[in-house]
Amino acid sequence: MKKILMLLFIMPVSVCAADIAVIGFYGGRIKDDFVYKTKGTTLEDKDNFNGIYAQYIKGEKFQGNIFAYKADDINYGELSGWHFNFDHYFPAGEKTKYAAGLAAENINVEINAINKIPGLAVFKADKKVNLYLLRGGLNYKTEWRSIEFSAMPYAGAVISDLDGYVGVDPAGPAPYIKTDISQKSGYFAAGANLSIRPARFAEAQFKYGEYFRHENKIRNANFTLNLFLSRSLGLSYRYKKVNLDLEKVKNEISYHMFGLIFAFKLQ
Repeated sequence: MKKILMLLFIMPVSVCAADIAVIGFYGGRIKDDFVYKTKGTTLEDKDNFNGIYAQYIKGEKFQGNIFAYKADDINYGELSGWHFNFDHYFPAGEKTKYAAGLAAENINVEINAINKIPGLAVFKADKKVNLYLLRGGLNYKTEWRSIEFSAMPYAGAVISDLDGYVGVDPAGPAPYIKTDISQKSGYFAAGANLSIRPARFAEAQFKYGEYFRHENKIRNANFTLNLFLSRSLGLSYRYKKVNLDLEKVKNEISYHMFGLIFAFKLQ
């Protein structure tokens, strides 16, 4: 997490060849629903959390962004994560460009519940999920009455790497049982990114992706609304929901957050 935060702080300075750099600081509420399918154990909780975001845009050629977040007291433990994506654009027509990109997401959940869950003396979980996406798509941009629209449908492939365990000790003489929940899988991916700019000071973005393989599914939805008060200062709202439905565990994470964003023209 510390390495990610260091990267976010130095990013706008180090990429001086970029046209625009954006950095944002956020705070909000996060919800974590965790289900251990084998025992039917369900945990649900909400907590305050903080996040930091950075983006860099090189004109019409490419863009990259990264967002990191952390909640210190949720479901008797900690939750942290980050997600990153990069897209490069290639000319395809007057209003269209081919797009090739990659994305990565990391989610860490650590639970240590002792005498907190009815029927269980101990419930522990240590889960790390890494998702790696390679995608290709078509970016279409148009304008109607000074309102800018952009859409990028895409398809690709995902590697999912789940590493962790769940430990359960039922109340009474039953022994403590530790179960490995590690799982590596490949998925097909499909999704779309949509954006609208009704005015120069406002922008709304919606992103949705679904990764699927047999019974396992991963859904990822994001919504962002930015309102700029000046050329360099803006207000931002972000919503994200990730649904992991895997063989042994199911995890749904969602958050609402508000923040300040700062934009820098670097060229």
